[in-house]
Amino acid sequence: MMGTTIRGGGVPERPALGEVVPLATYSPGGVPNTLLTDLIGYWDLNESSATRFDSTANGLDLTDHNTVGSAAGKLLSSAAFIEANLEYLTHASNPLLSVGGSRFFASAWVYITTLATADNSQIICGKWGSGPTNLSWALIWRNPTSALWFGVRTAVGVTWTVVGTAGLALNTWHHVIGHYSGSAGNTIDVQVNNGPISAPVAVNPGGLNPDVAPFAIGAEGGGAFAPDARLEGRVDEVGFWKGHSPSTEDRDALWNGGAGLSYSRFL
Repeated sequence: MMGTTIRGGGVPERPALGEVVPLATYSPGGVPNTLLTDLIGYWDLNESSATRFDSTANGLDLTDHNTVGSAAGKLLSSAAFIEANLEYLTHASNPLLSVGGSRFFASAWVYITTLATADNSQIICGKWGSGPTNLSWALIWRNPTSALWFGVRTAVGVTWTVVGTAGLALNTWHHVIGHYSGSAGNTIDVQVNNGPISAPVAVNPGGLNPDVAPFAIGAEGGGAFAPDARLEGRVDEVGFWKGHSPSTEDRDALWNGGAGLSYSRFL
């Protein structure tokens, strides 16, 4: 039977009727992407409420703060956030989630419903908050330009990079990948909707902060002002890889012709 290898080398599964599945991610025998390599945590956010579970064996489940809701997602369901209710999800910082000088990337689908939030930024995911020890990295939506940004902080200061195209549509699903090349290359880049990857931006030296902020989705997770920079909208299919830079195959697979790719189809 045609199919794609699922976690643990299980039985291949057939794509859903009408699902867009390019040959790079679905073919007889499967053409490998490397999405299971160095995967630290993956949250499909299909739960209707309470704890959102990590799909990997690392057990990095997310605590629900102030009753994060659920709505139709890019794939099945998503986490739905109401800014005024101070809703967000977190997992306490630990060695798996801390980056230091390691290369890493994060991927998420986001659906923003309004720019009328209390902050100029809406946090999609990251380890970010007030105070230097709570700043490491974040994927954000910037309200003034409706653009998706990726930023990191070293002991020297903060570096942001932004995809060249602003004016992204509201009430539409967008896919974003933020990538840090590690202390050896010391650059960051961001990609939206499988479009051009932004030109690499040099990062202040020294590796990322040895932060203590929780990993959070939907708001800043750490510091005196948490949950600041809260999101109004939905987030779906969030992944975090450490010790790994995304290949072209990885990027294409996560985009999957604009249909998104579930964890069960990672190779």
